Amino acid sequence: MFFLVALVFSTRLDIQFTLPKLVIIRAFTPILAGFWVLRLARNEVRPLPVVVFAAGIALSVWWVISSVFAVHPPTALNGAHGRYNGLWNQETFFFLFLIVASSQFERTGIERLIKLLLAALVPVSLYALVQYVGWDPLPWRVDRSASTIGNPVILAATLGLGLPFALVFLMLTRRRAERFVWGAILLILLLAAMTTRSRGPLIASSLALLLILGIVAWEMRERLNRWVIAAVFAAAVPGLVLGYRQVIRGRPDLQTVTSQEADPAIRDRLNTFAAATQMVRDHPLTGVGLENFSVLYPRYRSAESEQFTPDELPTMVHNGYLQAAATTGIPGLFLYLLFLWSVLLFLWKAYRRLADTRARWLVLAFLASVSGYLIQDLSGWLEISLSAFFWIILGLGVALCSDQPVARVYSRRVRLTAYATAGVCSIVAVWLAVRSVAMIRTDALAAHAQKLSVKDDWPSIETDISEALKYSSGDAVYLDKAGLRYSDRYGTSSERDTYERGAFLLEEAHRLDPFNPYFLIHRVALETTALQKATIKRASRTASDMIPIVLAMDRNNAAGYASAAQLKWAEGKFGEALPLIERGIALRPMQGRFRVLEGDIRRALNDGSGAIDAYRRGLALLLDSGDPESIATDHKLIVMFAQAGSYQAAVDEAQRLIARAPADAMAYTLLGIAHHAMNNLGAARQAFASALQLNPADENARQGLQQVEEQFSKN
Repeated sequence: MFFLVALVFSTRLDIQFTLPKLVIIRAFTPILAGFWVLRLARNEVRPLPVVVFAAGIALSVWWVISSVFAVHPPTALNGAHGRYNGLWNQETFFFLFLIVASSQFERTGIERLIKLLLAALVPVSLYALVQYVGWDPLPWRVDRSASTIGNPVILAATLGLGLPFALVFLMLTRRRAERFVWGAILLILLLAAMTTRSRGPLIASSLALLLILGIVAWEMRERLNRWVIAAVFAAAVPGLVLGYRQVIRGRPDLQTVTSQEADPAIRDRLNTFAAATQMVRDHPLTGVGLENFSVLYPRYRSAESEQFTPDELPTMVHNGYLQAAATTGIPGLFLYLLFLWSVLLFLWKAYRRLADTRARWLVLAFLASVSGYLIQDLSGWLEISLSAFFWIILGLGVALCSDQPVARVYSRRVRLTAYATAGVCSIVAVWLAVRSVAMIRTDALAAHAQKLSVKDDWPSIETDISEALKYSSGDAVYLDKAGLRYSDRYGTSSERDTYERGAFLLEEAHRLDPFNPYFLIHRVALETTALQKATIKRASRTASDMIPIVLAMDRNNAAGYASAAQLKWAEGKFGEALPLIERGIALRPMQGRFRVLEGDIRRALNDGSGAIDAYRRGLALLLDSGDPESIATDHKLIVMFAQAGSYQAAVDEAQRLIARAPADAMAYTLLGIAHHAMNNLGAARQAFASALQLNPADENARQGLQQVEEQFSKN
């Protein structure tokens, strides 16, 4: 299981890492439950410490209560799309913890399991190093090493769980060959973690390793000579330097969080912190529901966030404790901390109690591993692969430190209850595994449909979409993706059936998840296209009613105002469209296409000077961003100059466009029109001829050239 969870991924999927790992975890859970039942039948199950068990059960029950009162229960159960950290998986991880923690393991058996975990992390680390040096043949969307885990931060946090064990095994071994092996493993894991450049996990790992070195040095202070002490300091100094450098790097960003020059990651985290804090204030008891942070985020989106994270719905807070408070309420955070504190206290007492050095240091490794995880969680988040390793390490730590009798005969009632509980949980896990396989099928089909051309491969796309929706289990995101594919097809074909099917899919996505503003934005955009193509004469009531809904739901989302303005513009309601796009521009002033839409609206309102100014601003922004829409915008600007009688300005702008896009026939046509208006017939003839040479089907250029030739003949 360790190897599969660590290594499995698929490039055929859109959710390339989480879904394959999710299937493995859910498939192995009933298998592990079966082994646990066999252990129980052989009296090889230990009772858990009362405090740990009680705190864990209370936390598990509170998760259920929080999910019942969640803002969007389906998300609380299944988790956010692509994350899947909902109730089903949280309870699965707790179930795995109970199985592992209550199983009878000898210390050597636990050591073997930890060594298997480290062995699984070695190829993960090697792949991270391959990515760092640029030898990875697979293209990824991240610029830092993410290996088979899929995210640099989560990779560093996962490696951080294993680093304390690698260090302890290195210190415990006496053979030179084994020292070399463990030293190499420790070095590989450290180097791989450093390639991620993830500040939080690196600081946490440094502190965890320093904790081990410090405690071991204190234990052996009477036997250590000055060379050993120097070696400990030599190992500690790099960690301290690394942590200090990360703090120094982050300080300027914290001091300039309102500046555009601040680190976008820091600004993003402060924005999500503020939103989560407000959620805690509004939902202090049961929270908004597991994974419901993204559901309610639009209501708490700040205007400043549009400057650095536009069109994003963050699924995590980037602080595990604040996220726990926001999603499960203050009692949920308290129970979570109580459970972790009970485990740490149990481990610490065992460390103080044990006399055997090997056992003590192994417990110390568990303490450091768990502590490192808790430290990195100050800037971390839940992730399937990381959670699987963490909960199993928690369970192994409790199993190692248990002072209960090795064998215990349970009553018939207890056995039957345990068998029934394990059986029910296994059945649920099998059902979830089957659902996960269906989700993989859906995701693969959706990813394939996304890669095809709606113009040339539409039958294949339609087949993929139809098949995918059969397995989607009501996931609104897949309905939205399908609706967008139909919208893209409609944009090239103008088929009414395609428009109607796309509208239905987008409306169905909104019905299943009424909290996602982008489902509404996509539906309004489709309605705008239908009006522009004259497929419909007026906007449907459904689409029109979505505008006030999306603006109320996400009042600081510039995309919502832009989509509403486009629909009003397509309806001919220019007076209503203008204030909407002005609000969108105020939220996102660097979006060039918003300025272009403002120019279109002002042009329709006969505000020539305002349209010219808007087009100019939009053109500058589009050129800076390399947006291909800049050419069409330049056409509009040249036309507005000509309509305003500023023919020389039109000529100058057309010549600038030709310099940037010499193959643009329309630029030559507009240049010819401007020269013709200035009675510069020779230049007009040359411009029209160049346009026809590039595009013989250009009727405007042909007519212009004909008029010029007629004037020449008269003269």
